[in-house]
Amino acid sequence: MLAMVIAPCSMYPGNNWIELLKVNFDTDKEKPEFGKSPETSIEILVEGVDMYINNNVCEYELQILDEDGVVVYSTVIAAGTSLVVLPSTLSGDYEIRFVTDDYYYYGFIML
Repeated sequence: MLAMVIAPCSMYPGNNWIELLKVNFDTDKEKPEFGKSPETSIEILVEGVDMYINNNVCEYELQILDEDGVVVYSTVIAAGTSLVVLPSTLSGDYEIRFVTDDYYYYGFIML
Protein backbone atom coordinates (compact mmCIF):
# COMPACT_ATOMS: atom_id res chain seq x y z
CA MET A 1 0.00 0.00 0.00
CA LEU A 2 1.36 3.41 -0.96
CA ALA A 3 0.60 6.17 1.55
CA MET A 4 0.08 9.66 0.21
CA VAL A 5 2.14 12.55 1.49
CA ILE A 6 0.61 15.99 1.18
CA ALA A 7 2.69 19.04 2.00
CA PRO A 8 1.99 22.73 1.50
CA CYS A 9 4.65 23.00 -1.17
CA SER A 10 5.34 21.73 -4.64
CA MET A 11 5.56 18.11 -5.76
CA TYR A 12 8.26 17.18 -8.22
CA PRO A 13 6.95 16.02 -11.60
CA GLY A 14 7.69 12.40 -12.45
CA ASN A 15 8.22 11.08 -8.93
CA ASN A 16 6.54 10.79 -5.53
CA TRP A 17 9.12 12.63 -3.41
CA ILE A 18 7.66 15.55 -1.42
CA GLU A 19 9.66 18.53 -0.17
CA LEU A 20 8.63 19.55 3.35
CA LEU A 21 8.05 23.19 4.29
CA LYS A 22 10.59 24.85 6.64
CA VAL A 23 9.50 26.97 9.64
CA ASN A 24 11.90 28.96 11.85
CA PHE A 25 11.17 29.09 15.61
CA ASP A 26 12.85 32.48 16.15
CA THR A 27 12.29 34.80 13.21
CA ASP A 28 14.21 37.63 14.95
CA LYS A 29 17.40 35.57 15.03
CA GLU A 30 19.99 36.60 12.45
CA LYS A 31 20.80 33.99 9.84
CA PRO A 32 24.43 32.92 9.67
CA GLU A 33 26.16 33.77 6.43
CA PHE A 34 27.02 30.61 4.53
CA GLY A 35 27.49 32.07 1.08
CA LYS A 36 24.95 31.92 -1.70
CA SER A 37 24.13 28.22 -1.75
CA PRO A 38 20.44 27.38 -1.26
CA GLU A 39 19.15 26.12 2.07
CA THR A 40 19.00 22.36 2.49
CA SER A 41 15.54 20.82 2.20
CA ILE A 42 14.13 17.48 3.29
CA GLU A 43 12.25 15.27 0.86
CA ILE A 44 10.34 12.20 2.01
CA LEU A 45 8.52 9.27 0.44
CA VAL A 46 6.22 7.05 2.54
CA GLU A 47 5.41 3.53 1.36
CA GLY A 48 3.46 1.59 3.97
CA VAL A 49 5.48 1.92 7.20
CA ASP A 50 8.73 2.72 5.38
CA MET A 51 9.67 6.39 5.16
CA TYR A 52 12.55 7.21 2.83
CA ILE A 53 14.43 10.45 3.49
CA ASN A 54 16.45 12.37 0.91
CA ASN A 55 18.98 15.09 1.82
CA ASN A 56 19.18 14.28 5.56
CA VAL A 57 22.25 16.34 6.45
CA CYS A 58 21.85 16.77 10.23
CA GLU A 59 20.22 15.10 13.22
CA TYR A 60 16.47 15.70 13.64
CA GLU A 61 13.76 14.70 16.04
CA LEU A 62 10.99 13.09 14.00
CA GLN A 63 7.57 13.89 15.44
CA ILE A 64 4.23 12.57 14.22
CA LEU A 65 1.25 14.57 15.47
CA ASP A 66 -2.43 13.62 15.45
CA GLU A 67 -5.31 15.89 14.42
CA ASP A 68 -5.30 17.53 17.88
CA GLY A 69 -1.60 18.44 17.63
CA VAL A 70 -0.57 15.75 20.13
CA VAL A 71 2.75 14.00 19.44
CA VAL A 72 1.86 10.30 19.01
CA TYR A 73 5.32 9.17 17.91
CA SER A 74 8.77 10.65 18.33
CA THR A 75 12.30 9.42 17.60
CA VAL A 76 15.72 10.86 16.84
CA ILE A 77 16.99 10.46 13.28
CA ALA A 78 20.76 10.59 12.85
CA ALA A 79 22.34 12.59 10.04
CA GLY A 80 22.64 10.55 6.87
CA THR A 81 19.73 8.22 7.73
CA SER A 82 17.74 7.41 4.60
CA LEU A 83 15.12 4.93 5.92
CA VAL A 84 12.90 5.09 9.00
CA VAL A 85 10.36 2.38 9.77
CA LEU A 86 7.24 3.95 11.25
CA PRO A 87 5.05 2.13 13.81
CA SER A 88 2.46 -0.12 12.17
CA THR A 89 -0.05 0.91 14.85
CA LEU A 90 -0.45 4.37 13.30
CA SER A 91 -3.36 4.73 10.90
CA GLY A 92 -4.97 7.85 9.50
CA ASP A 93 -3.89 11.41 8.73
CA TYR A 94 -0.96 12.96 10.59
CA GLU A 95 1.29 16.00 10.57
CA ILE A 96 4.97 15.05 10.33
CA ARG A 97 7.82 17.23 11.61
CA PHE A 98 11.60 17.08 11.46
CA VAL A 99 12.63 19.29 14.42
CA THR A 100 15.93 20.96 15.43
CA ASP A 101 16.56 23.65 18.08
CA ASP A 102 16.05 26.52 15.62
CA TYR A 103 13.62 25.27 12.97
CA TYR A 104 11.48 22.39 11.76
CA TYR A 105 10.22 21.00 8.48
CA TYR A 106 6.62 19.80 8.25
CA GLY A 107 4.08 18.23 5.98
CA PHE A 108 1.14 15.84 6.16
CA ILE A 109 1.03 12.07 5.70
CA MET A 110 -1.68 9.45 5.48
CA LEU A 111 -0.79 6.07 6.96
